[in-house]
Amino acid sequence: MNTLTIFLSHSHKDIEKVRKLREILESLEFEPLIFHLQCLDDSNSELEEFIKREIDARNVFIYCRSKNSESSDWVQKELQYIKRSDSRRLYTIDIDLPLNRTLVTLLNSLCELVRQNRIFLSCSHGDAQLCDCIKELLVGNGYEVYRFEHLNTEGEQEEHDKVIREIVKNGIFMPVITHRYMKSIYCQAELESALYATDYGIKPLIVPLVVNYSLRNALRLIQRLCLYNPHAFDFDQALTDSDKSKILEWIREITKNS
Repeated sequence: MNTLTIFLSHSHKDIEKVRKLREILESLEFEPLIFHLQCLDDSNSELEEFIKREIDARNVFIYCRSKNSESSDWVQKELQYIKRSDSRRLYTIDIDLPLNRTLVTLLNSLCELVRQNRIFLSCSHGDAQLCDCIKELLVGNGYEVYRFEHLNTEGEQEEHDKVIREIVKNGIFMPVITHRYMKSIYCQAELESALYATDYGIKPLIVPLVVNYSLRNALRLIQRLCLYNPHAFDFDQALTDSDKSKILEWIREITKNS
């Protein structure tokens, strides 16, 4: 399981407040990182590059805003750096306020981010090799990915729907739609269950990855019901480097805007 990693950008003058925030995040099984750097030379380019690498290595950037951080050159450099990056998620928490004033909103956002970072791949048995390749690609880029195994049994619709609801509640449901998928009654049952799954007001995150342009006409129902429009990729079973780049760009755009 991939832990959600967090870069806590803060002034060293606020270190005690930030440590409390770090403890809370760690208790919820996040992985926050703080640097306690009291004496910094603005000309220290090596340290600046080191901090940028640490920011790039994290899933989330949290700006611990305060009077101290607003006047810190280093914190403002970090903030400007992350704002230039389209692939990172930026959150702000005002630590001059009591933590309970801002923490609930932040934690709700982070919990939703965990959900967006967890992907359940649904595919037909005949497309196992393609799905393994997609899984490897997503895992290698920081996503927590599961191959959802079909129940493949009749007469267990209630149990089947329960499994699908749990998947939709806890992550993104990504059907890899091929001609084999469209012909499988079990795959169709899964997709229908996911489309109509509701639990505690949570909207289903269903992101169809369509393999072959010729299938787009069969996806009008999905387009009406999905939170995100399916994207049709013009490849079959083999993924080129260009195909992989397009998939990553697409899924990053979806999770960035969620």
